[in-house]
Amino acid sequence: MNIFEIAEKFDVSLRTLRRLEKGGVLRCKPRDPILDALQYSLAKGNALSVAQLAALIDNPDWLLDLGRYAGAAEIQLEGVGKPREEAAPRSVTLHLEDAARGDPAAAAKIGTWIVGMLPEHPVNYAYVGSRLFYGVPETQRKSAIGRIGKAVTAAKRHAPLIDCWRMIGRANNQRTEFFKPKPLDL
Repeated sequence: MNIFEIAEKFDVSLRTLRRLEKGGVLRCKPRDPILDALQYSLAKGNALSVAQLAALIDNPDWLLDLGRYAGAAEIQLEGVGKPREEAAPRSVTLHLEDAARGDPAAAAKIGTWIVGMLPEHPVNYAYVGSRLFYGVPETQRKSAIGRIGKAVTAAKRHAPLIDCWRMIGRANNQRTEFFKPKPLDL
Protein backbone atom coordinates (compact mmCIF):
# COMPACT_ATOMS: atom_id res chain seq x y z
CA MET A 1 0.00 0.00 0.00
CA ASN A 2 1.11 3.53 -0.61
CA ILE A 3 0.50 6.50 1.64
CA PHE A 4 -2.61 7.63 -0.26
CA GLU A 5 -4.24 4.19 -0.08
CA ILE A 6 -3.55 4.04 3.67
CA ALA A 7 -5.06 7.51 4.17
CA GLU A 8 -8.17 6.55 2.25
CA LYS A 9 -8.65 3.10 3.75
CA PHE A 10 -8.06 4.01 7.40
CA ASP A 11 -9.31 7.62 7.28
CA VAL A 12 -6.02 9.09 8.51
CA SER A 13 -4.85 12.48 7.27
CA LEU A 14 -2.00 12.65 4.78
CA ARG A 15 -0.22 15.11 7.05
CA THR A 16 -0.15 12.59 9.90
CA LEU A 17 0.99 9.78 7.63
CA ARG A 18 3.76 11.91 6.13
CA ARG A 19 4.99 12.78 9.62
CA LEU A 20 4.99 9.08 10.55
CA GLU A 21 6.86 8.26 7.35
CA LYS A 22 9.49 10.96 8.00
CA GLY A 23 9.92 9.70 11.55
CA GLY A 24 10.67 6.20 10.29
CA VAL A 25 7.59 4.65 11.94
CA LEU A 26 5.68 4.07 8.71
CA ARG A 27 7.14 2.35 5.67
CA CYS A 28 5.16 2.45 2.49
CA LYS A 29 5.66 0.89 -0.88
CA PRO A 30 7.81 3.32 -2.90
CA ARG A 31 6.16 4.81 -5.95
CA ASP A 32 7.09 7.25 -8.61
CA PRO A 33 7.37 10.71 -6.97
CA ILE A 34 5.60 12.31 -9.95
CA LEU A 35 2.66 9.95 -9.51
CA ASP A 36 2.54 10.80 -5.79
CA ALA A 37 2.53 14.51 -6.64
CA LEU A 38 -0.32 13.94 -9.11
CA GLN A 39 -2.40 12.12 -6.54
CA TYR A 40 -1.66 14.70 -3.84
CA SER A 41 -2.65 17.57 -6.14
CA LEU A 42 -5.88 15.84 -7.17
CA ALA A 43 -6.70 14.98 -3.54
CA LYS A 44 -6.49 18.69 -2.68
CA GLY A 45 -8.84 19.51 -5.58
CA ASN A 46 -6.18 21.49 -7.43
CA ALA A 47 -5.75 21.69 -11.18
CA LEU A 48 -2.79 19.72 -12.49
CA SER A 49 0.20 21.66 -13.76
CA VAL A 50 1.34 21.47 -17.37
CA ALA A 51 4.24 19.20 -16.36
CA GLN A 52 1.88 16.89 -14.47
CA LEU A 53 -0.55 16.73 -17.38
CA ALA A 54 2.33 15.99 -19.75
CA ALA A 55 3.47 13.18 -17.44
CA LEU A 56 -0.06 11.71 -17.56
CA ILE A 57 -0.20 12.04 -21.34
CA ASP A 58 3.17 10.29 -21.65
CA ASN A 59 2.18 7.58 -19.11
CA PRO A 60 -1.54 6.82 -19.63
CA ASP A 61 -1.36 3.68 -17.46
CA TRP A 62 -0.88 5.96 -14.42
CA LEU A 63 -4.61 6.72 -14.57
CA LEU A 64 -5.26 3.27 -13.12
CA ASP A 65 -2.86 3.99 -10.24
CA LEU A 66 -4.67 7.22 -9.31
CA GLY A 67 -7.61 5.28 -7.86
CA ARG A 68 -10.63 7.43 -7.09
CA TYR A 69 -8.89 10.52 -8.49
CA ALA A 70 -8.65 9.05 -12.00
CA GLY A 71 -11.97 10.64 -12.99
CA ALA A 72 -10.80 14.13 -12.06
CA ALA A 73 -7.54 13.55 -13.96
CA GLU A 74 -9.42 12.35 -17.05
CA ILE A 75 -11.60 15.48 -17.03
CA GLN A 76 -8.49 17.66 -16.95
CA LEU A 77 -6.88 15.60 -19.74
CA GLU A 78 -10.00 16.02 -21.88
CA GLY A 79 -9.80 19.78 -21.36
CA VAL A 80 -6.28 19.80 -22.79
CA GLY A 81 -7.18 17.83 -25.91
CA LYS A 82 -4.29 16.52 -28.01
CA PRO A 83 -1.31 18.78 -27.35
CA ARG A 84 1.22 16.49 -29.06
CA GLU A 85 -0.56 16.77 -32.40
CA GLU A 86 -1.17 20.53 -32.01
CA ALA A 87 2.23 21.44 -30.55
CA ALA A 88 3.65 24.90 -31.06
CA PRO A 89 6.05 25.18 -33.98
CA ARG A 90 9.73 25.55 -33.20
CA SER A 91 9.66 29.09 -34.61
CA VAL A 92 7.39 30.03 -31.68
CA THR A 93 9.11 28.11 -28.90
CA LEU A 94 12.43 29.70 -29.81
CA HIS A 95 11.06 32.93 -28.29
CA LEU A 96 10.11 31.42 -24.90
CA GLU A 97 13.27 32.49 -23.10
CA ASP A 98 13.18 36.05 -24.42
CA ALA A 99 9.46 36.39 -23.67
CA ALA A 100 10.00 35.04 -20.16
CA ARG A 101 12.59 37.80 -19.63
CA GLY A 102 10.03 40.38 -20.71
CA ASP A 103 11.03 41.12 -24.30
CA PRO A 104 7.89 42.68 -25.86
CA ALA A 105 8.64 41.49 -29.41
CA ALA A 106 9.08 37.87 -28.31
CA ALA A 107 5.97 38.06 -26.12
CA ALA A 108 3.98 39.46 -29.06
CA LYS A 109 5.12 36.57 -31.29
CA ILE A 110 3.97 34.03 -28.71
CA GLY A 111 0.73 35.94 -28.25
CA THR A 112 0.09 35.96 -31.99
CA TRP A 113 0.53 32.19 -32.12
CA ILE A 114 -1.77 31.69 -29.11
CA VAL A 115 -4.54 33.79 -30.66
CA GLY A 116 -4.22 31.85 -33.92
CA MET A 117 -4.45 28.42 -32.29
CA LEU A 118 -7.33 29.12 -29.88
CA PRO A 119 -10.46 27.07 -30.56
CA GLU A 120 -13.95 28.57 -30.69
CA HIS A 121 -14.69 27.64 -27.06
CA PRO A 122 -12.84 29.11 -24.03
CA VAL A 123 -9.84 27.10 -22.81
CA ASN A 124 -7.67 27.17 -19.69
CA TYR A 125 -3.96 27.87 -19.29
CA ALA A 126 -3.09 24.16 -19.42
CA TYR A 127 -4.45 23.98 -22.97
CA VAL A 128 -2.05 26.69 -24.12
CA GLY A 129 0.87 25.69 -21.90
CA SER A 130 0.80 22.02 -22.92
CA ARG A 131 1.05 22.93 -26.60
CA LEU A 132 4.04 25.15 -25.91
CA PHE A 133 5.54 22.36 -23.76
CA TYR A 134 5.29 19.78 -26.54
CA GLY A 135 6.69 22.28 -29.05
CA VAL A 136 9.97 22.39 -27.12
CA PRO A 137 12.50 19.66 -28.03
CA GLU A 138 12.31 16.75 -25.61
CA THR A 139 15.83 17.31 -24.28
CA GLN A 140 14.98 20.88 -23.23
CA ARG A 141 11.53 20.37 -21.71
CA LYS A 142 12.62 20.20 -18.07
CA SER A 143 14.35 23.56 -18.24
CA ALA A 144 11.59 25.12 -20.37
CA ILE A 145 8.69 24.36 -18.05
CA GLY A 146 9.39 27.38 -15.83
CA ARG A 147 9.79 29.70 -18.79
CA ILE A 148 6.48 28.70 -20.37
CA GLY A 149 4.40 30.23 -17.58
CA LYS A 150 6.44 33.42 -17.54
CA ALA A 151 6.30 33.72 -21.34
CA VAL A 152 2.51 33.29 -21.43
CA THR A 153 2.14 35.85 -18.65
CA ALA A 154 4.29 38.29 -20.62
CA ALA A 155 2.30 37.56 -23.80
CA LYS A 156 -0.96 38.36 -21.99
CA ARG A 157 0.28 41.95 -21.49
CA HIS A 158 0.90 42.58 -25.20
CA ALA A 159 -1.22 42.78 -28.33
CA PRO A 160 -2.82 40.70 -29.84
CA LEU A 161 -3.43 38.55 -26.75
CA ILE A 162 -4.28 41.43 -24.42
CA ASP A 163 -8.05 41.19 -25.06
CA CYS A 164 -8.28 37.39 -25.36
CA TRP A 165 -8.08 36.26 -21.72
CA ARG A 166 -9.76 36.77 -18.38
CA MET A 167 -9.35 35.60 -14.81
CA ILE A 168 -12.20 33.52 -13.41
CA GLY A 169 -12.78 32.17 -9.94
CA ARG A 170 -12.37 33.60 -6.49
CA ALA A 171 -9.40 35.49 -5.10
CA ASN A 172 -7.58 32.45 -3.72
CA ASN A 173 -8.55 30.10 -6.56
CA GLN A 174 -8.29 32.10 -9.78
CA ARG A 175 -7.44 30.64 -13.14
CA THR A 176 -6.82 32.06 -16.58
CA GLU A 177 -9.25 31.44 -19.40
CA PHE A 178 -8.34 32.17 -23.03
CA PHE A 179 -10.90 32.80 -25.75
CA LYS A 180 -10.96 33.81 -29.43
CA PRO A 181 -11.49 37.52 -30.03
CA LYS A 182 -14.91 38.44 -31.35
CA PRO A 183 -14.96 40.06 -34.80
CA LEU A 184 -15.84 43.74 -34.88
CA ASP A 185 -19.31 44.70 -36.15
CA LEU A 186 -18.87 47.41 -38.72
